[in-house]
Amino acid sequence: MAFDLLEKSDHSGLPQEGFLFEYFDDQYAYTSSKQTLQILGDDYAPLQIKRDKLVNETDMFKTTLTVTVPMDCDVALLFRTWIEESVLFTLYRQHYQDSEAVVLWSGKVGSCKFKGDEAELACTPLYTTMKKLGIKRVYQRSCPHVQYSASCGLDSANWQSSVIINDINGTLITLDTSFPNSYFTGGRISVGNEKRWIMSSSGNTIVLMSNLVESIAGDTAELLPGCQHSANSCRNTFNNYLNNGAFPFIPSKNPFRATLLG
Repeated sequence: MAFDLLEKSDHSGLPQEGFLFEYFDDQYAYTSSKQTLQILGDDYAPLQIKRDKLVNETDMFKTTLTVTVPMDCDVALLFRTWIEESVLFTLYRQHYQDSEAVVLWSGKVGSCKFKGDEAELACTPLYTTMKKLGIKRVYQRSCPHVQYSASCGLDSANWQSSVIINDINGTLITLDTSFPNSYFTGGRISVGNEKRWIMSSSGNTIVLMSNLVESIAGDTAELLPGCQHSANSCRNTFNNYLNNGAFPFIPSKNPFRATLLG
């Protein structure tokens, strides 16, 4: 039976939904049904997953869809590490014992918020990824470039440091080598397949955003320093001031509001 007939039926429709998340070549397919759901040849595993109601806003850039999943599911765990690319999201809908499925909503995961034992994925529509009208640069004191991006100009391969992990105590990691204080703050650590944000660093210790799960003392870690997006950091730490996109000499007083006497 066609999807439209079941969708409009008063009694025959038994809707089921599939939640597909894509990150590079990896796919995470879930369904809110109690049994495995097959959509377009792919299996969707049962999961305690829910979403908000679909709404249409007058401003398309303010339209969001929040999907709530368990905090330990694979797609939520992506956001405890270093996200290098957008996580795409597609919401499918079909009816029980009917193979026809339609795309109900598509977009990308803009952010993830952990609340208790759940994770809230805030998704934005796909068309928000298109070019927006208006200015792209902001008049600000800090540099707007993403570190190691084309605009930044830094090659991450030239700044990577290989160290040995001496000890792991929760999010506190002790290294076999000391570095200047705050050198890795805002940076990244990679140990095998695990990647984590570095919240702070001091000497031979760093504090991570979340615990390493598979890594142990003695493993080799690759560390990337973070950037404070300031003129001093860009000039003194990375010698990259020519690519700095900030406006560090913004007057402290607004000339249109200050009096003649200051």
